[in-house]
Amino acid sequence: MPCHIKIYHTVQQISFDSTHTRNVDTQEAGGLRTTELRITPRVVQRGRNVTMECVYQTHDYSIYSVKWYRGVQEFYRYSPLETPTTRVMPVNGIKVDRLRSNETHVVLLRVTPPLSGNYSCEVILNAHSYPHQTATARLDVVGIGGLRAIELRISPPVVQRGSDATLACLYQLTDAPLYSVKWYRGRHEFYRYSPTETPATKIFPFAGINVDLAEFNRIENLLIGSQLETHDCGFGITGSKLSANL
Repeated sequence: MPCHIKIYHTVQQISFDSTHTRNVDTQEAGGLRTTELRITPRVVQRGRNVTMECVYQTHDYSIYSVKWYRGVQEFYRYSPLETPTTRVMPVNGIKVDRLRSNETHVVLLRVTPPLSGNYSCEVILNAHSYPHQTATARLDVVGIGGLRAIELRISPPVVQRGSDATLACLYQLTDAPLYSVKWYRGRHEFYRYSPTETPATKIFPFAGINVDLAEFNRIENLLIGSQLETHDCGFGITGSKLSANL
């Protein structure tokens, strides 16, 4: 007689804005065209470095200055007519790598989640009325291991063949969205939930385990199997894994 096992995925998720790099005002002004602001990587883990590139073209005039902003706060400026040509303005949390920053690039060191938001570069020409253009893009900084309150529950912990048991994988997300929840027997994965994929569920054939998704919803599915011993649930954010015996 097979035993029936229900698996529950319980999650509190905090999502982040996934706005892609965008351009603001790319029309020519006084021989200047600002095409875009590129942020690499646009979504980055806490503690990593980020490179921002201001892509622009000038025709008739030279550059007067290139200014960089987080929101409305200027944090870096390139002015070729001044000495020194570069200047860093203190903005809480922003650390600029002076050696790798110049008229087109700014490198931010060891970014943290509070630095998520919109950034812009403003290019100003050395010409009458100082024509200028601005490009804007978004940066998202996510935590490393944005996972807490991990618990694997099996109820009842000891069952007879043919009886039912419930497996519950309980977790809470902080900085990052859920990537996947994976279920194992020993080292062998037999079931996966990936909300960003279509379909969101995936079954891996394993001797003695049959998966029935008839009762499946976003947080629950029914597994039918036999000879079930050790089960793990693993997480695609940190690779954290819990195990319990059945």
